[in-house]
Amino acid sequence: MDEAPPPPPPPPSALKQRTRACLAIAALFSGAAGAAGALPWRTEELFDEQSLTRGYEFVEGLLEMILGGLGLILFLAALATPSPRVRGRLASTAAVAAFVVALLPLELYARSTWMGVRSVLVLGAGYVGWSTGLYGALVAGFAAAGLGSVAAADLLGPSTIRVRRPRRPRPDQ
Repeated sequence: MDEAPPPPPPPPSALKQRTRACLAIAALFSGAAGAAGALPWRTEELFDEQSLTRGYEFVEGLLEMILGGLGLILFLAALATPSPRVRGRLASTAAVAAFVVALLPLELYARSTWMGVRSVLVLGAGYVGWSTGLYGALVAGFAAAGLGSVAAADLLGPSTIRVRRPRRPRPDQ
């Protein structure tokens, strides 16, 4: 008795246009957030002197560059992977990495504020405070996390949760 061979697995589902766009844009924002680690994050301009502190001079800036690059690679890998299951896992991992990328500048800002480092504008003398690179990394990180989460939700689909019924007391008790 010859048994018929098992049917071939279904072909991988094609990416929706929206999901593909979300992954691509999230990859761009994740790369931009990582690149923002090389921009000035703190500026001290007093009279004619200017001192810039770049993002990579802070530990958070180094992590920003590393995790931003990792998010970029994971988002692009999710675009290129044929397996829908792996694609969803890569996209969700990249979205979590992008969220961490978004929180790093916020953590630096909050920690510095807690230690008493504030932004000060003195008219005619200059400005001491956070620069646009920090805010750009923050915005790009949150944009990458948001778009990556939308794409990951599309790829992973709804999940079913089984709920056990509570036990009913016996009628004789």
